[in-house]
Amino acid sequence: MLELRGIRKNFGKLAALNDVNLEFKENELIAIIGPNGAGKTTLINVITGVLKEDSGTIRYLHKEINVLPAYLRARLGINRTFQIPKPFSNLTVIENVRIGALFSNDKKGQTMEEEVERVLSLLRLKSLADKPAKELNTEQKKLVDLGRALVSRPKFLFMDEMGAGLAEEEILTLSNLIRGIQKDEGVSVVYVGHVMKLVKQLQCPIAVFSEGSPIFQGSYDEVTSNPAIIKLYLGERYAQS
Repeated sequence: MLELRGIRKNFGKLAALNDVNLEFKENELIAIIGPNGAGKTTLINVITGVLKEDSGTIRYLHKEINVLPAYLRARLGINRTFQIPKPFSNLTVIENVRIGALFSNDKKGQTMEEEVERVLSLLRLKSLADKPAKELNTEQKKLVDLGRALVSRPKFLFMDEMGAGLAEEEILTLSNLIRGIQKDEGVSVVYVGHVMKLVKQLQCPIAVFSEGSPIFQGSYDEVTSNPAIIKLYLGERYAQS
């Protein structure tokens, strides 16, 4: 279990995270939505060690991990993708994914190369394995970013805005992929995003963030029929759904 207690993070006078208390359980799928500036990406950055919280406690398997840098959290099993994918541009797809394997928390079973090949197959990247990352389109770069995280064998995977800018068919493919990762890879997936078509297809619990805190948790139907959430974030088109 991954637990957050009283997490606060300020940027100057702006409270990006305001007394956040959350629990992420093993092998679950959950989505986090909310307006721009609600604190969603800051939450991922703090959990994964990219940013340091101002106060509060993060516990993983009942041990405090606040002082651990990002690479050690990755080795423990907490990893993430980025809203803007960040492959090493001059490396090939397979070289990028190999880098993620260096942070694997699973020292048994398959060799590194076997695991890299397995992840490339899972993400349908094998045909691009020798292509430089700088030649990829945005969707492909996002998959490389995901592959680099997956090959580390995470227990908790935070996915930041992977559905942004995708066509409807690509959204369906991505939602099936995310559900498969959670079901078949033994990974807890926390999907953060704005694309409600994708969130609906994930068929999972949703946490709504506003002004640095979770303000509502429920199913897709509960979220999209809540008048306060419609007014705050979703818009009137959801009032009829």
